Amino acid sequence: MKLNLGCGADVRQQGYINIDLKPNQQHSPEVYRQGDARSLDWLCENQTVEEILAMHVLNYMPVAQVPLSLKNWIDKLCNNGVLKVSVPDVNALAKMFANDQLSTREFVTSVFGTQQDEDICRSAMDATLLIKILEEYGLIVKTKRYDGIMFYVEAEKVSE
Repeated sequence: MKLNLGCGADVRQQGYINIDLKPNQQHSPEVYRQGDARSLDWLCENQTVEEILAMHVLNYMPVAQVPLSLKNWIDKLCNNGVLKVSVPDVNALAKMFANDQLSTREFVTSVFGTQQDEDICRSAMDATLLIKILEEYGLIVKTKRYDGIMFYVEAEKVSE
C-alpha cells in the first residue's frame, strides 16, 4: 500500500491511496479517501504501508501534533518502507527574508499560509528539526535536498 497524504489536487493513480480532508467525488475509494492524515489508525494497521508521501502537509498541522503524526505514520510503515516529506524550511525562509530575497508578503504567506479557505499553516520547522525527529523515531535518512524554500527528505524504516 502507498499513501499520498494531504493530496489536495495531486491525486496519484499508480497504486496510491490519496488522503485529504476535502471530499472528492471524482475518484473511487480505492484511489481517494476523505480523512484526517494526522493519524492513520482509521485506514490501516501498523507495518502495512510501503510508502508515505507527505508533501506540504506537516506545516498545516498544529505544532504539538507534528511529532505524534510522524510517529503514527512511521508505525504504519513496513520494514524498508519509505517516508517522503516536503516542508517549507523556516530557517531558509528567515535567511531569504533577512537578505531581501523575499517580500514581507511572501514570507508571511510561506510561514502562515494565505489564511483563506483551508490555507492556514499551524506549524513551522527546518531541515535540522525534521531530520532529528525522523532519526529519533528510527528512520534512516536516504535523501535530503532543497528546492527553493522547500526541504525534501526521504527516510527508510529499518528492521525493528
